[in-house]
Amino acid sequence: MKLPSTFNKIMACFFILIAFSCEEEEPVEYTELILNSNEETINLNSGSSFEFSVMSEKGENYTDNSTYYINEELIQGKTFTPTEVGTFNVYAKHEGIRTQTIQLNVIEELPTSFTQKITIEEFTGTWCGYCVDMAYKLHEVVEDNSNIIPIAIHGRGGDVMAYERLTDLEEFHGISPGTGYPKAYVNRGNSWSKTPEELEGPLNQTPKLGLAINSSLENNNISIDVKVAFAENVADTKIVVYLLENKLIYSQTNYSSYYNGESPILDYEHNDVMKKSLTDLFGDSMEAQSVGDLYVRQFNQAVPGNIEKAENISIVAFVVDSNNKVINAQSAKIGENKVFD
Repeated sequence: MKLPSTFNKIMACFFILIAFSCEEEEPVEYTELILNSNEETINLNSGSSFEFSVMSEKGENYTDNSTYYINEELIQGKTFTPTEVGTFNVYAKHEGIRTQTIQLNVIEELPTSFTQKITIEEFTGTWCGYCVDMAYKLHEVVEDNSNIIPIAIHGRGGDVMAYERLTDLEEFHGISPGTGYPKAYVNRGNSWSKTPEELEGPLNQTPKLGLAINSSLENNNISIDVKVAFAENVADTKIVVYLLENKLIYSQTNYSSYYNGESPILDYEHNDVMKKSLTDLFGDSMEAQSVGDLYVRQFNQAVPGNIEKAENISIVAFVVDSNNKVINAQSAKIGENKVFD
């Protein structure tokens, strides 16, 4: 009499198994991610960057939510600005899913024409009331033309920013020590009388060469690469590299009408202040160069002790001829990659 009951139970289980076996399993969806770059090849001297994006096969954008790896090293962000020639393997990841690997190339092609830039070395001091007028007019011409590179050389009178080799530069320009300030000299040559018209000639020269600067600051150490490329064959040249500091606040005596005639100006901001020459002050010799050549000079050292804030450093590099006159120049902030232009 128990057989039907047992039979019914067996049949019920049978039908349940059939029902479950007939249900379709949920498909496991796999999304393929595709990595793209705006460029496949970049010229190192162009200052360009690779810009990455990640898309799914369905067109969904995962660019901002992905991480990017170059030669197996995680990078910050989604752009890569190369600092050396080579081939780079790149992939990205999003939530554990990895894209394909793409290969990027960095080459180095040197330009053969350049922008003419000039230096103006300004002799000044916090004690010098007439120097505010010079500094103000220099600031105006620099604001109007970024190809003018100012260098403020402080001296004497208790100025805490006085340059350690001030006397050598004064003698070079024929300045009697501690007298005749302010003075300013264009390309280590003619004195400047504070008019923009005087600068038109030097700025309109056709340069024989150009410069590029790339630098970094890490753990109070500075690394700087200075490159020189050539539009003409040159000989008897020297390279000069300066460290300057900006945003220095010191009281400034003022005999001008600027700043409402206030004197002293208590919160005066001093910029482009000469702090150290990484080369000989009058240049390190360069071997003769031909069109298409590349000269590279590297510097690695601790931040000099007279620098107040390393992040305010700027770098000026220039090449001088056999008469110590500037042929062309370049400037860059610390950490900036300033390419040939």
